[in-house]
Amino acid sequence: MDDAKFLVVFDFDDTILHGNSDTVIYQALPNGVLPEEVKQSYVKGHWTNFMNTVFRHFEDEGIDDCTMRRQISEMQLVPGMFVSRELRSHS
Repeated sequence: MDDAKFLVVFDFDDTILHGNSDTVIYQALPNGVLPEEVKQSYVKGHWTNFMNTVFRHFEDEGIDDCTMRRQISEMQLVPGMFVSRELRSHS
């Protein structure tokens, strides 16, 4: 039996989705704006650390992952992209 495991990574921002899924979730925040102190925590080259800070802020605001997923699922597809209804139903 083959126990090989594969990790597939695909950046779908501006490739499948029209826009940036990392920033569209800000719309779920009060006034749809990320606070300046959170923005200022970004250090060039450390996007993952920054997004962890963003997610902690969301948690502090009582915004759950379902809300973030909903924001992303409402994004438009890039022109010419087709995603089957089956795939969309799992988001």
